[in-house]
Amino acid sequence: MIGAIYANLYPDNIRSMVLDGTVDFVGNSTGHNPGDGANYPVDVRQGVDVGAQGVFNRFLSLCARAGRAACAFAAGPRTPASKWATLLQRAQAGKLSYQNLMTLAFYNMEDPIADWPGLASSLEHLYRSTAAGHALPGKAARALAASARAVTQQVMTGGGAAAPVPAGPVPAHPGNAASYTGNTEEAYYATQCADSLVPTSRGVYRTLGSTEDAKVPGFGRMVVYDMMPCATWPYMHSGGYDGPWNASKTTILVINASHDPFTPLAGAKTAVSELGNARLLIVDGDGHTSMYVEPSVCRDRYELAYLRQGTLPPLGKRCPVSKLPFGLP
Repeated sequence: MIGAIYANLYPDNIRSMVLDGTVDFVGNSTGHNPGDGANYPVDVRQGVDVGAQGVFNRFLSLCARAGRAACAFAAGPRTPASKWATLLQRAQAGKLSYQNLMTLAFYNMEDPIADWPGLASSLEHLYRSTAAGHALPGKAARALAASARAVTQQVMTGGGAAAPVPAGPVPAHPGNAASYTGNTEEAYYATQCADSLVPTSRGVYRTLGSTEDAKVPGFGRMVVYDMMPCATWPYMHSGGYDGPWNASKTTILVINASHDPFTPLAGAKTAVSELGNARLLIVDGDGHTSMYVEPSVCRDRYELAYLRQGTLPPLGKRCPVSKLPFGLP
């Protein structure tokens, strides 16, 4: 959003610009239809729940292909997809925290190479720990909550790989003795809420939480409530930039993975149309932005050629990745 806003406010200042993992700008700001801002949170308007489910399906299928030697969740006679469906049902029945399970799954979609093996181990541990109708034991439940908090912080701060759910005791909360760790999450909402119109009625969130969860189990509810802090933000959409989006004099290069959980490809395609003077390069990989999507020599070559010489990739160009998670070629 910030890059696109700058390019449109100061078009004479741009020699070249890459937007890597982008959103539908109109959808992010106000929505495309009258009433969208009052009835649908930003991530629902962007289809993040559908995008996240698509990436998670990739996680399950690649886990099955890799087998138990490389992916712990592939252990046993049942497929990872079947085991996930059972684990989700157990969470919905209260055997383990639905919120913490979905937080763990959702935020581990960002960086497949680094995070998916650990996520697979965590899910296998949770699956075994809730077998035969048992509720997740207290120690494991606290560990799950700690892991959910850790992976959320990891994504918000751009930290390293997320830790799997530990089997042992959870370290005691450091309380007031903890050093200051920054306010990245608060800064994110301060920026996002100032830019966007979102629902302010609790009833809207309650209703959507149920309807979206029925459409996209787990991820639907997660995405509805993810932006809820904006509902009570004191300066929501205060001086937000709502366009125009097509003022750039420079052709902007937009890069997006075909399987991006946070900025789905559909949003990037809409963004290119809104920018007008833009070119889309699709990377046939998983994860969010080139920092976390699987490596791609093709992507890097086209991005560098654009930044150095201003050479754009061909229309409709798609780049393969050179390796996949779980050590798959």
